Amino acid sequence: MSVTPLAERPHTLYRFFAEDGALLYVGITADLPARFGRHRDGKPWWSTVANITVEHFEDRRSVLAAEKAAIEAERPLYNTQHNGGHRTDVNTLIELSRDVLLILPDDEFGHLMAESPAEPGSTHELVWGARAASSLLRRQLRQFAAVTQGLLDHLPIDRYCKLMESATERLTSADGAPPSGNELLIEVAYRALAESRPHSTERTHV
Repeated sequence: MSVTPLAERPHTLYRFFAEDGALLYVGITADLPARFGRHRDGKPWWSTVANITVEHFEDRRSVLAAEKAAIEAERPLYNTQHNGGHRTDVNTLIELSRDVLLILPDDEFGHLMAESPAEPGSTHELVWGARAASSLLRRQLRQFAAVTQGLLDHLPIDRYCKLMESATERLTSADGAPPSGNELLIEVAYRALAESRPHSTERTHV
């Protein structure tokens, strides 16, 4: 019985994604179950994999080219080959993770880290916590933006336009880069709320 050479066998290109959509790893294999088993047993980041996508190729040559192109274009966090010039080094990753976690209030930090599957005190736990915190903060920002938009919907159109024009001018950076949509919404809502508050008056004692 002849065995088809590895180079001629069908291959699969796979991508591992974190819960927040971040691309963790891109790889190729001719045997998905075995390859995933090696990742599960040997990679500390395996527990953070939430979604997997696969693409199928007729031979190893075509999948190798696709893998190289995907890594160079998409910059997965844990690939090293084809990714050296753009891969975040571990020390930078640790510092960025700490910065993200410092934003959280103590009670939210404790609740979040209690769900970590990683070994307490490990770098993996820190990175897992930063990703979870980033996802939480993004959800909170989206909720805040929705509430803010609801507030602005009650403004007269002429007042809304004036506030938006003022906010755009104020938030545009020195190099001319415009502010993001969320920045504008927050600034306009803040100004609208400030104008709606009753002006405080000093009591006059007789």
